[in-house]
Amino acid sequence: MKTIILGKESILTTRLKENLKNCEIISTRKIENVEILLNKIKKYKKINLIFNNFYPSKKLGLVNENIYSQFYDQSINFNAKLFGLINKKKINKVIYTSSASIYNSISHNYISVDGFNRKLYASTKINNENLIHNFCSKNNINYTIARIFNMYGSEGDKFSIVSKIIECFKKNKIIKIFHGGNNIRDFIHINDVVKVYIHILKNVKKNMVIDVGTGKGSKIVDVINLFTPKLKYKKIPVSTEEINISIANLSPILNIYKNFKPMTLDYYLMKELKYKSNKKLFFYKREKHNLIQDTIEEYIIYGAGNAGLQVHNRLINDGKEVYCFVDDNKSNQKKLINDKKVLSFDQLQMLSAEKTINDIIIAIPSLGSKNIIKLKEKLKFLCNNVSFLPEKKNLMSDYISLSDIGNEQISNFLNRKVVKISRKKFKKLENKVVLVTGAAGSIGSELCRQLLTINAEKIIALDNSELLLFNLRNELNNFKKKIIFSLNDVTSFNTLDHIIKKHKVNFVFHAAAYKHVGILEENILPAIKNNIFGTLTVLETCNKNNCNLVMISTDKAIKPTSILGLTKRIAEISCLKFQKLNPKSNISIVRFGNVFGSLGSAIPKFLEQLNKGLPITITNKNVKRYFMTIKEACYLVLQTTILKKQNNTFVLNMGRPIKILEILKKLIIIKKSFNPEKDYKIREIGLQKGEKLEESLSLGRTFKTENLNIFLAKDPVYDNKSVESLIQNLKKYYESANEKKIILLIKKFLKMEY
Repeated sequence: MKTIILGKESILTTRLKENLKNCEIISTRKIENVEILLNKIKKYKKINLIFNNFYPSKKLGLVNENIYSQFYDQSINFNAKLFGLINKKKINKVIYTSSASIYNSISHNYISVDGFNRKLYASTKINNENLIHNFCSKNNINYTIARIFNMYGSEGDKFSIVSKIIECFKKNKIIKIFHGGNNIRDFIHINDVVKVYIHILKNVKKNMVIDVGTGKGSKIVDVINLFTPKLKYKKIPVSTEEINISIANLSPILNIYKNFKPMTLDYYLMKELKYKSNKKLFFYKREKHNLIQDTIEEYIIYGAGNAGLQVHNRLINDGKEVYCFVDDNKSNQKKLINDKKVLSFDQLQMLSAEKTINDIIIAIPSLGSKNIIKLKEKLKFLCNNVSFLPEKKNLMSDYISLSDIGNEQISNFLNRKVVKISRKKFKKLENKVVLVTGAAGSIGSELCRQLLTINAEKIIALDNSELLLFNLRNELNNFKKKIIFSLNDVTSFNTLDHIIKKHKVNFVFHAAAYKHVGILEENILPAIKNNIFGTLTVLETCNKNNCNLVMISTDKAIKPTSILGLTKRIAEISCLKFQKLNPKSNISIVRFGNVFGSLGSAIPKFLEQLNKGLPITITNKNVKRYFMTIKEACYLVLQTTILKKQNNTFVLNMGRPIKILEILKKLIIIKKSFNPEKDYKIREIGLQKGEKLEESLSLGRTFKTENLNIFLAKDPVYDNKSVESLIQNLKKYYESANEKKIILLIKKFLKMEY
């Protein structure tokens, strides 16, 4: 791959060429027109483009008519002409060298692409950022915009304050500092900048806007004071406005370059000058100055029409805040709605690169359900939580669904804060091949979605339901290259062994299980086959092929009274047996309670009854359950893979158990907000066979781990011989279809736990 760097031989350009193979520098100042450049690159099949063609900000301070014209041609016009004429298929990746100067000098906050109060240099940078973004997005070209903070560290550096400090120190000169030297700056060594560029070219395949800095800042006067009294300085008052604090937000760069550890300024200075100072350099972090909230806590409303305005008013009336609107209509993007900006989708993407977005509400009911779902899938990768109004026909009939319930409401339902989902990567799963059993179910499908966002190399989605697997494939159709859909059963050792060997599977998440309490009470043999024998098959194949295994369990397994609970507890004990026999293996059990809104659970049933006007039924008004959202549960399941203690049973922190009646009442309140005249009556129908009033998450004490939301459970340890005897007898009674003896055998075995 040929890398073309556009720009004069600056310190960054030169250093990049030294470190990149097959690289060429082309100075736009020495090329009369774009056609000459196109002829030069015609011979290359594929190229990476790095744009470094700009004037230094210092020279632009001396702007005259001639310089301005040259600057415009070389910094903006040249790029625009190039994009208009170049063969798009030639371009593999684009990197644009931007600057921290684009950040607003008034508010000291991060700004969107339409900010004000920039100097000429900064204005050209933001214009080029827009040009790069629009061109690359339209033509599906991978790009990175790198906003570089105060770069230093090269012999050819004549502009940075660090180089001037060093020069004055060595030559015993007086250094002049502006604004009393109290401005805080983030200083990044050129070698670290080069490392970032090389990493982007080699590894980054998604579009990014990143800050390239250290995430720490120092007052310029403090840097100078390291060398006082030897180094003298003079304060110079200036009238020009400068940003007081400029510190990089490292969150985006750490998402793509987890091992990025830039050199600190004090280390460099002491090393470079071989000067030992008794003073230490104080580093300021972003949080100390509220430069930016890394997370947007306010709501973003997608849709600036009437429905969006209604959502805005409802949120405000409820004491909530709205950050901005987003709309695809260009005419709406020029408006302010209730003093809130209206962004385009492209601007939303850029905003998500700079900040973590928590909540987006889609308020375009006219889209229809199919298009709303498509839009939701696009937004999932920009935001932690996406909810939406129902389509217009349902809105008129006051239809409500789980999708209408956002994080704030869920927190209210669960009487606790929802676990925040970050985009951090999981070391053990990066670039690994992962098999998910039961992949089309509620837990399995969400595991697949989250695995797609954490850089797993390949995912094998295995399920025995053709319909559910078909639906999952349709949903994740854009990720064909990363996910394989396997219609198979976990009870076949040969099938599972073949899949693991063929795809070289490293990690297995075992979520395949029959779980409906009422159905399993009437279908004992299928429950035994799938939940127990299926788990044994997974254990044996994982052990044979040295795969890491995480088995998903349930609170129903603790002191079980149902077929579901009994089968899952024996499945857990089977895992514990394998752990004991193979101490070097990595077999974990993750146990949690009810998943809020999972297929076949109480919440979807309540919503169906409410929407259809059916009688609202509840088994018992005193029933309590632990609840967690699907996203929370799956995120914490993945988190268990990076804990220090492995080969254990983990229990998720689900807060306190909640009365299902209380959840039902809150759903009714939401429903009544649409139709206050409607009266909803609740009817008790009695507990189903196997159901309990309350569940437990552990048989005894639990212990803290380094993650506050994950605990370690110490369950009874069974003798391996007795476990093996149990399994053999189960197989014997299963073959003879003796359901009574199966149940008696399991209950007798678990007697000590009751």
